[in-house]
Amino acid sequence: MNQERVSTEMRGTSLAIAFDAEGNPTKAGAGFARGQGVEPSELIQRDGYVYAVVHEKGAETAQLLAELLPELIRAIPLPNSMRWGDLDFRFIRPIRWIVALYGTEVVSFTLANVTSGNTSRGHRTLSPQDFIIFSPADYEAACEKAYIIVDQERWRAMITEQIAETAKAAGGRAVEGRSRDGHGDRVYGAVGDHGW
Repeated sequence: MNQERVSTEMRGTSLAIAFDAEGNPTKAGAGFARGQGVEPSELIQRDGYVYAVVHEKGAETAQLLAELLPELIRAIPLPNSMRWGDLDFRFIRPIRWIVALYGTEVVSFTLANVTSGNTSRGHRTLSPQDFIIFSPADYEAACEKAYIIVDQERWRAMITEQIAETAKAAGGRAVEGRSRDGHGDRVYGAVGDHGW
């Protein structure tokens, strides 16, 4: 898929310089037209000048994403970013792999010596093998098969339920709610990648 075609109007020389008295293009007028990739007959005359409408083909979407995604990742505001290895790149954790898809097409780029693809990894101990993400629509289900819960609210609900069950089994009860200092959010992040 491509971006939409873009049309730009380029202003050239004055009419008096672009065309002679009989209305034929001069060397200057023909040169301007040639430089813009149009025929002299396609020049538009307006306001005492000639204009050429230049049509630029839209770039491939995947190509644009390949250029933009590394910059977007670098621009993520991270409170505790660190350098990893000998790279001049800072991130909150080392980047081990990158999945980048546009539909079913891999958006290929390299960031921090890692080349993007359609391969991800499952839970470290429960499903450590690589698996393929065929499309963004398959992402969540493919991750869940590999014991990764993507939806953070679902993950939070699963952990909350397990905390309540564990507390009840121990003869206690879980106190619901989030702490004012945000430590509750850290607990959910520290529990791991799977909910069973």
